[in-house]
Amino acid sequence: MVPVQERSFPSIYRLRSRRDFLAFTRCDPFVRTDEIVVQWKKTTLPVVRLGITMAKKFGRAVDRVRFRRYAREAFRHSQLRQMQGFDIHVRVVARGKIGFHDLEKLFSQLVEALETEDARSSEH
Repeated sequence: MVPVQERSFPSIYRLRSRRDFLAFTRCDPFVRTDEIVVQWKKTTLPVVRLGITMAKKFGRAVDRVRFRRYAREAFRHSQLRQMQGFDIHVRVVARGKIGFHDLEKLFSQLVEALETEDARSSEH
């Protein structure tokens, strides 16, 4: 059995305030699928924080909670936890069958995009 500490999602890794989410309205870089848009911005924090938003149109509360749980778990399994200095906003834009493996693939694309952006910014 996995210890509870490894399965938890502490608030230090979450976007919590309205101001944090509103900062993404002016955010350019993103990775997009048909159902999901993932935006990010550089920060000075020593961790990567994750925020998840979706409309009630997405489905029943059970479906929304399941998606958030899958997104947090995919985030925990991704290499994003080892990075630092980014805020990530996952926004669901359309209803569809979004599974855990789809989110894992999306987060791996995001890791590649962040690494190239980090490399570009360190060159300047």
